[in-house]
Amino acid sequence: MAKKIDVKEVLTRLILGLVSGIILWLLAYVILILILVNFIIVIFKGKSEKAIIKISNFWIKEFSIFIKYILFESNEKSFPFSEDENIL
Repeated sequence: MAKKIDVKEVLTRLILGLVSGIILWLLAYVILILILVNFIIVIFKGKSEKAIIKISNFWIKEFSIFIKYILFESNEKSFPFSEDENIL
C-alpha cells in the first residue's frame, strides 16, 4: 500500500524542483563547456584539470539527488537548497 503524501509537501517539491531544475539545467551547459576545455587541456598538457573534475562530479551528484527528491525517493534537497553546497 502506498503512503499518503501531503499536498503541502507536493507543492514544496514542485517549487523547489522548478528552481533547482532550472539552476541545474543551466549548470549542465557550463559543465559541457568545461568538458571541452578539459579535453583541450588534456590534448596539450597530457593531464586533466582536477578542479574541472571536481565541479563535474558535484553536478552529477546534485543531479542525482534532484531526481531522487522529485520522484519522492529521498527527502534530501538538491543544490541550491542542500546543506552541503561546497563545489570545490
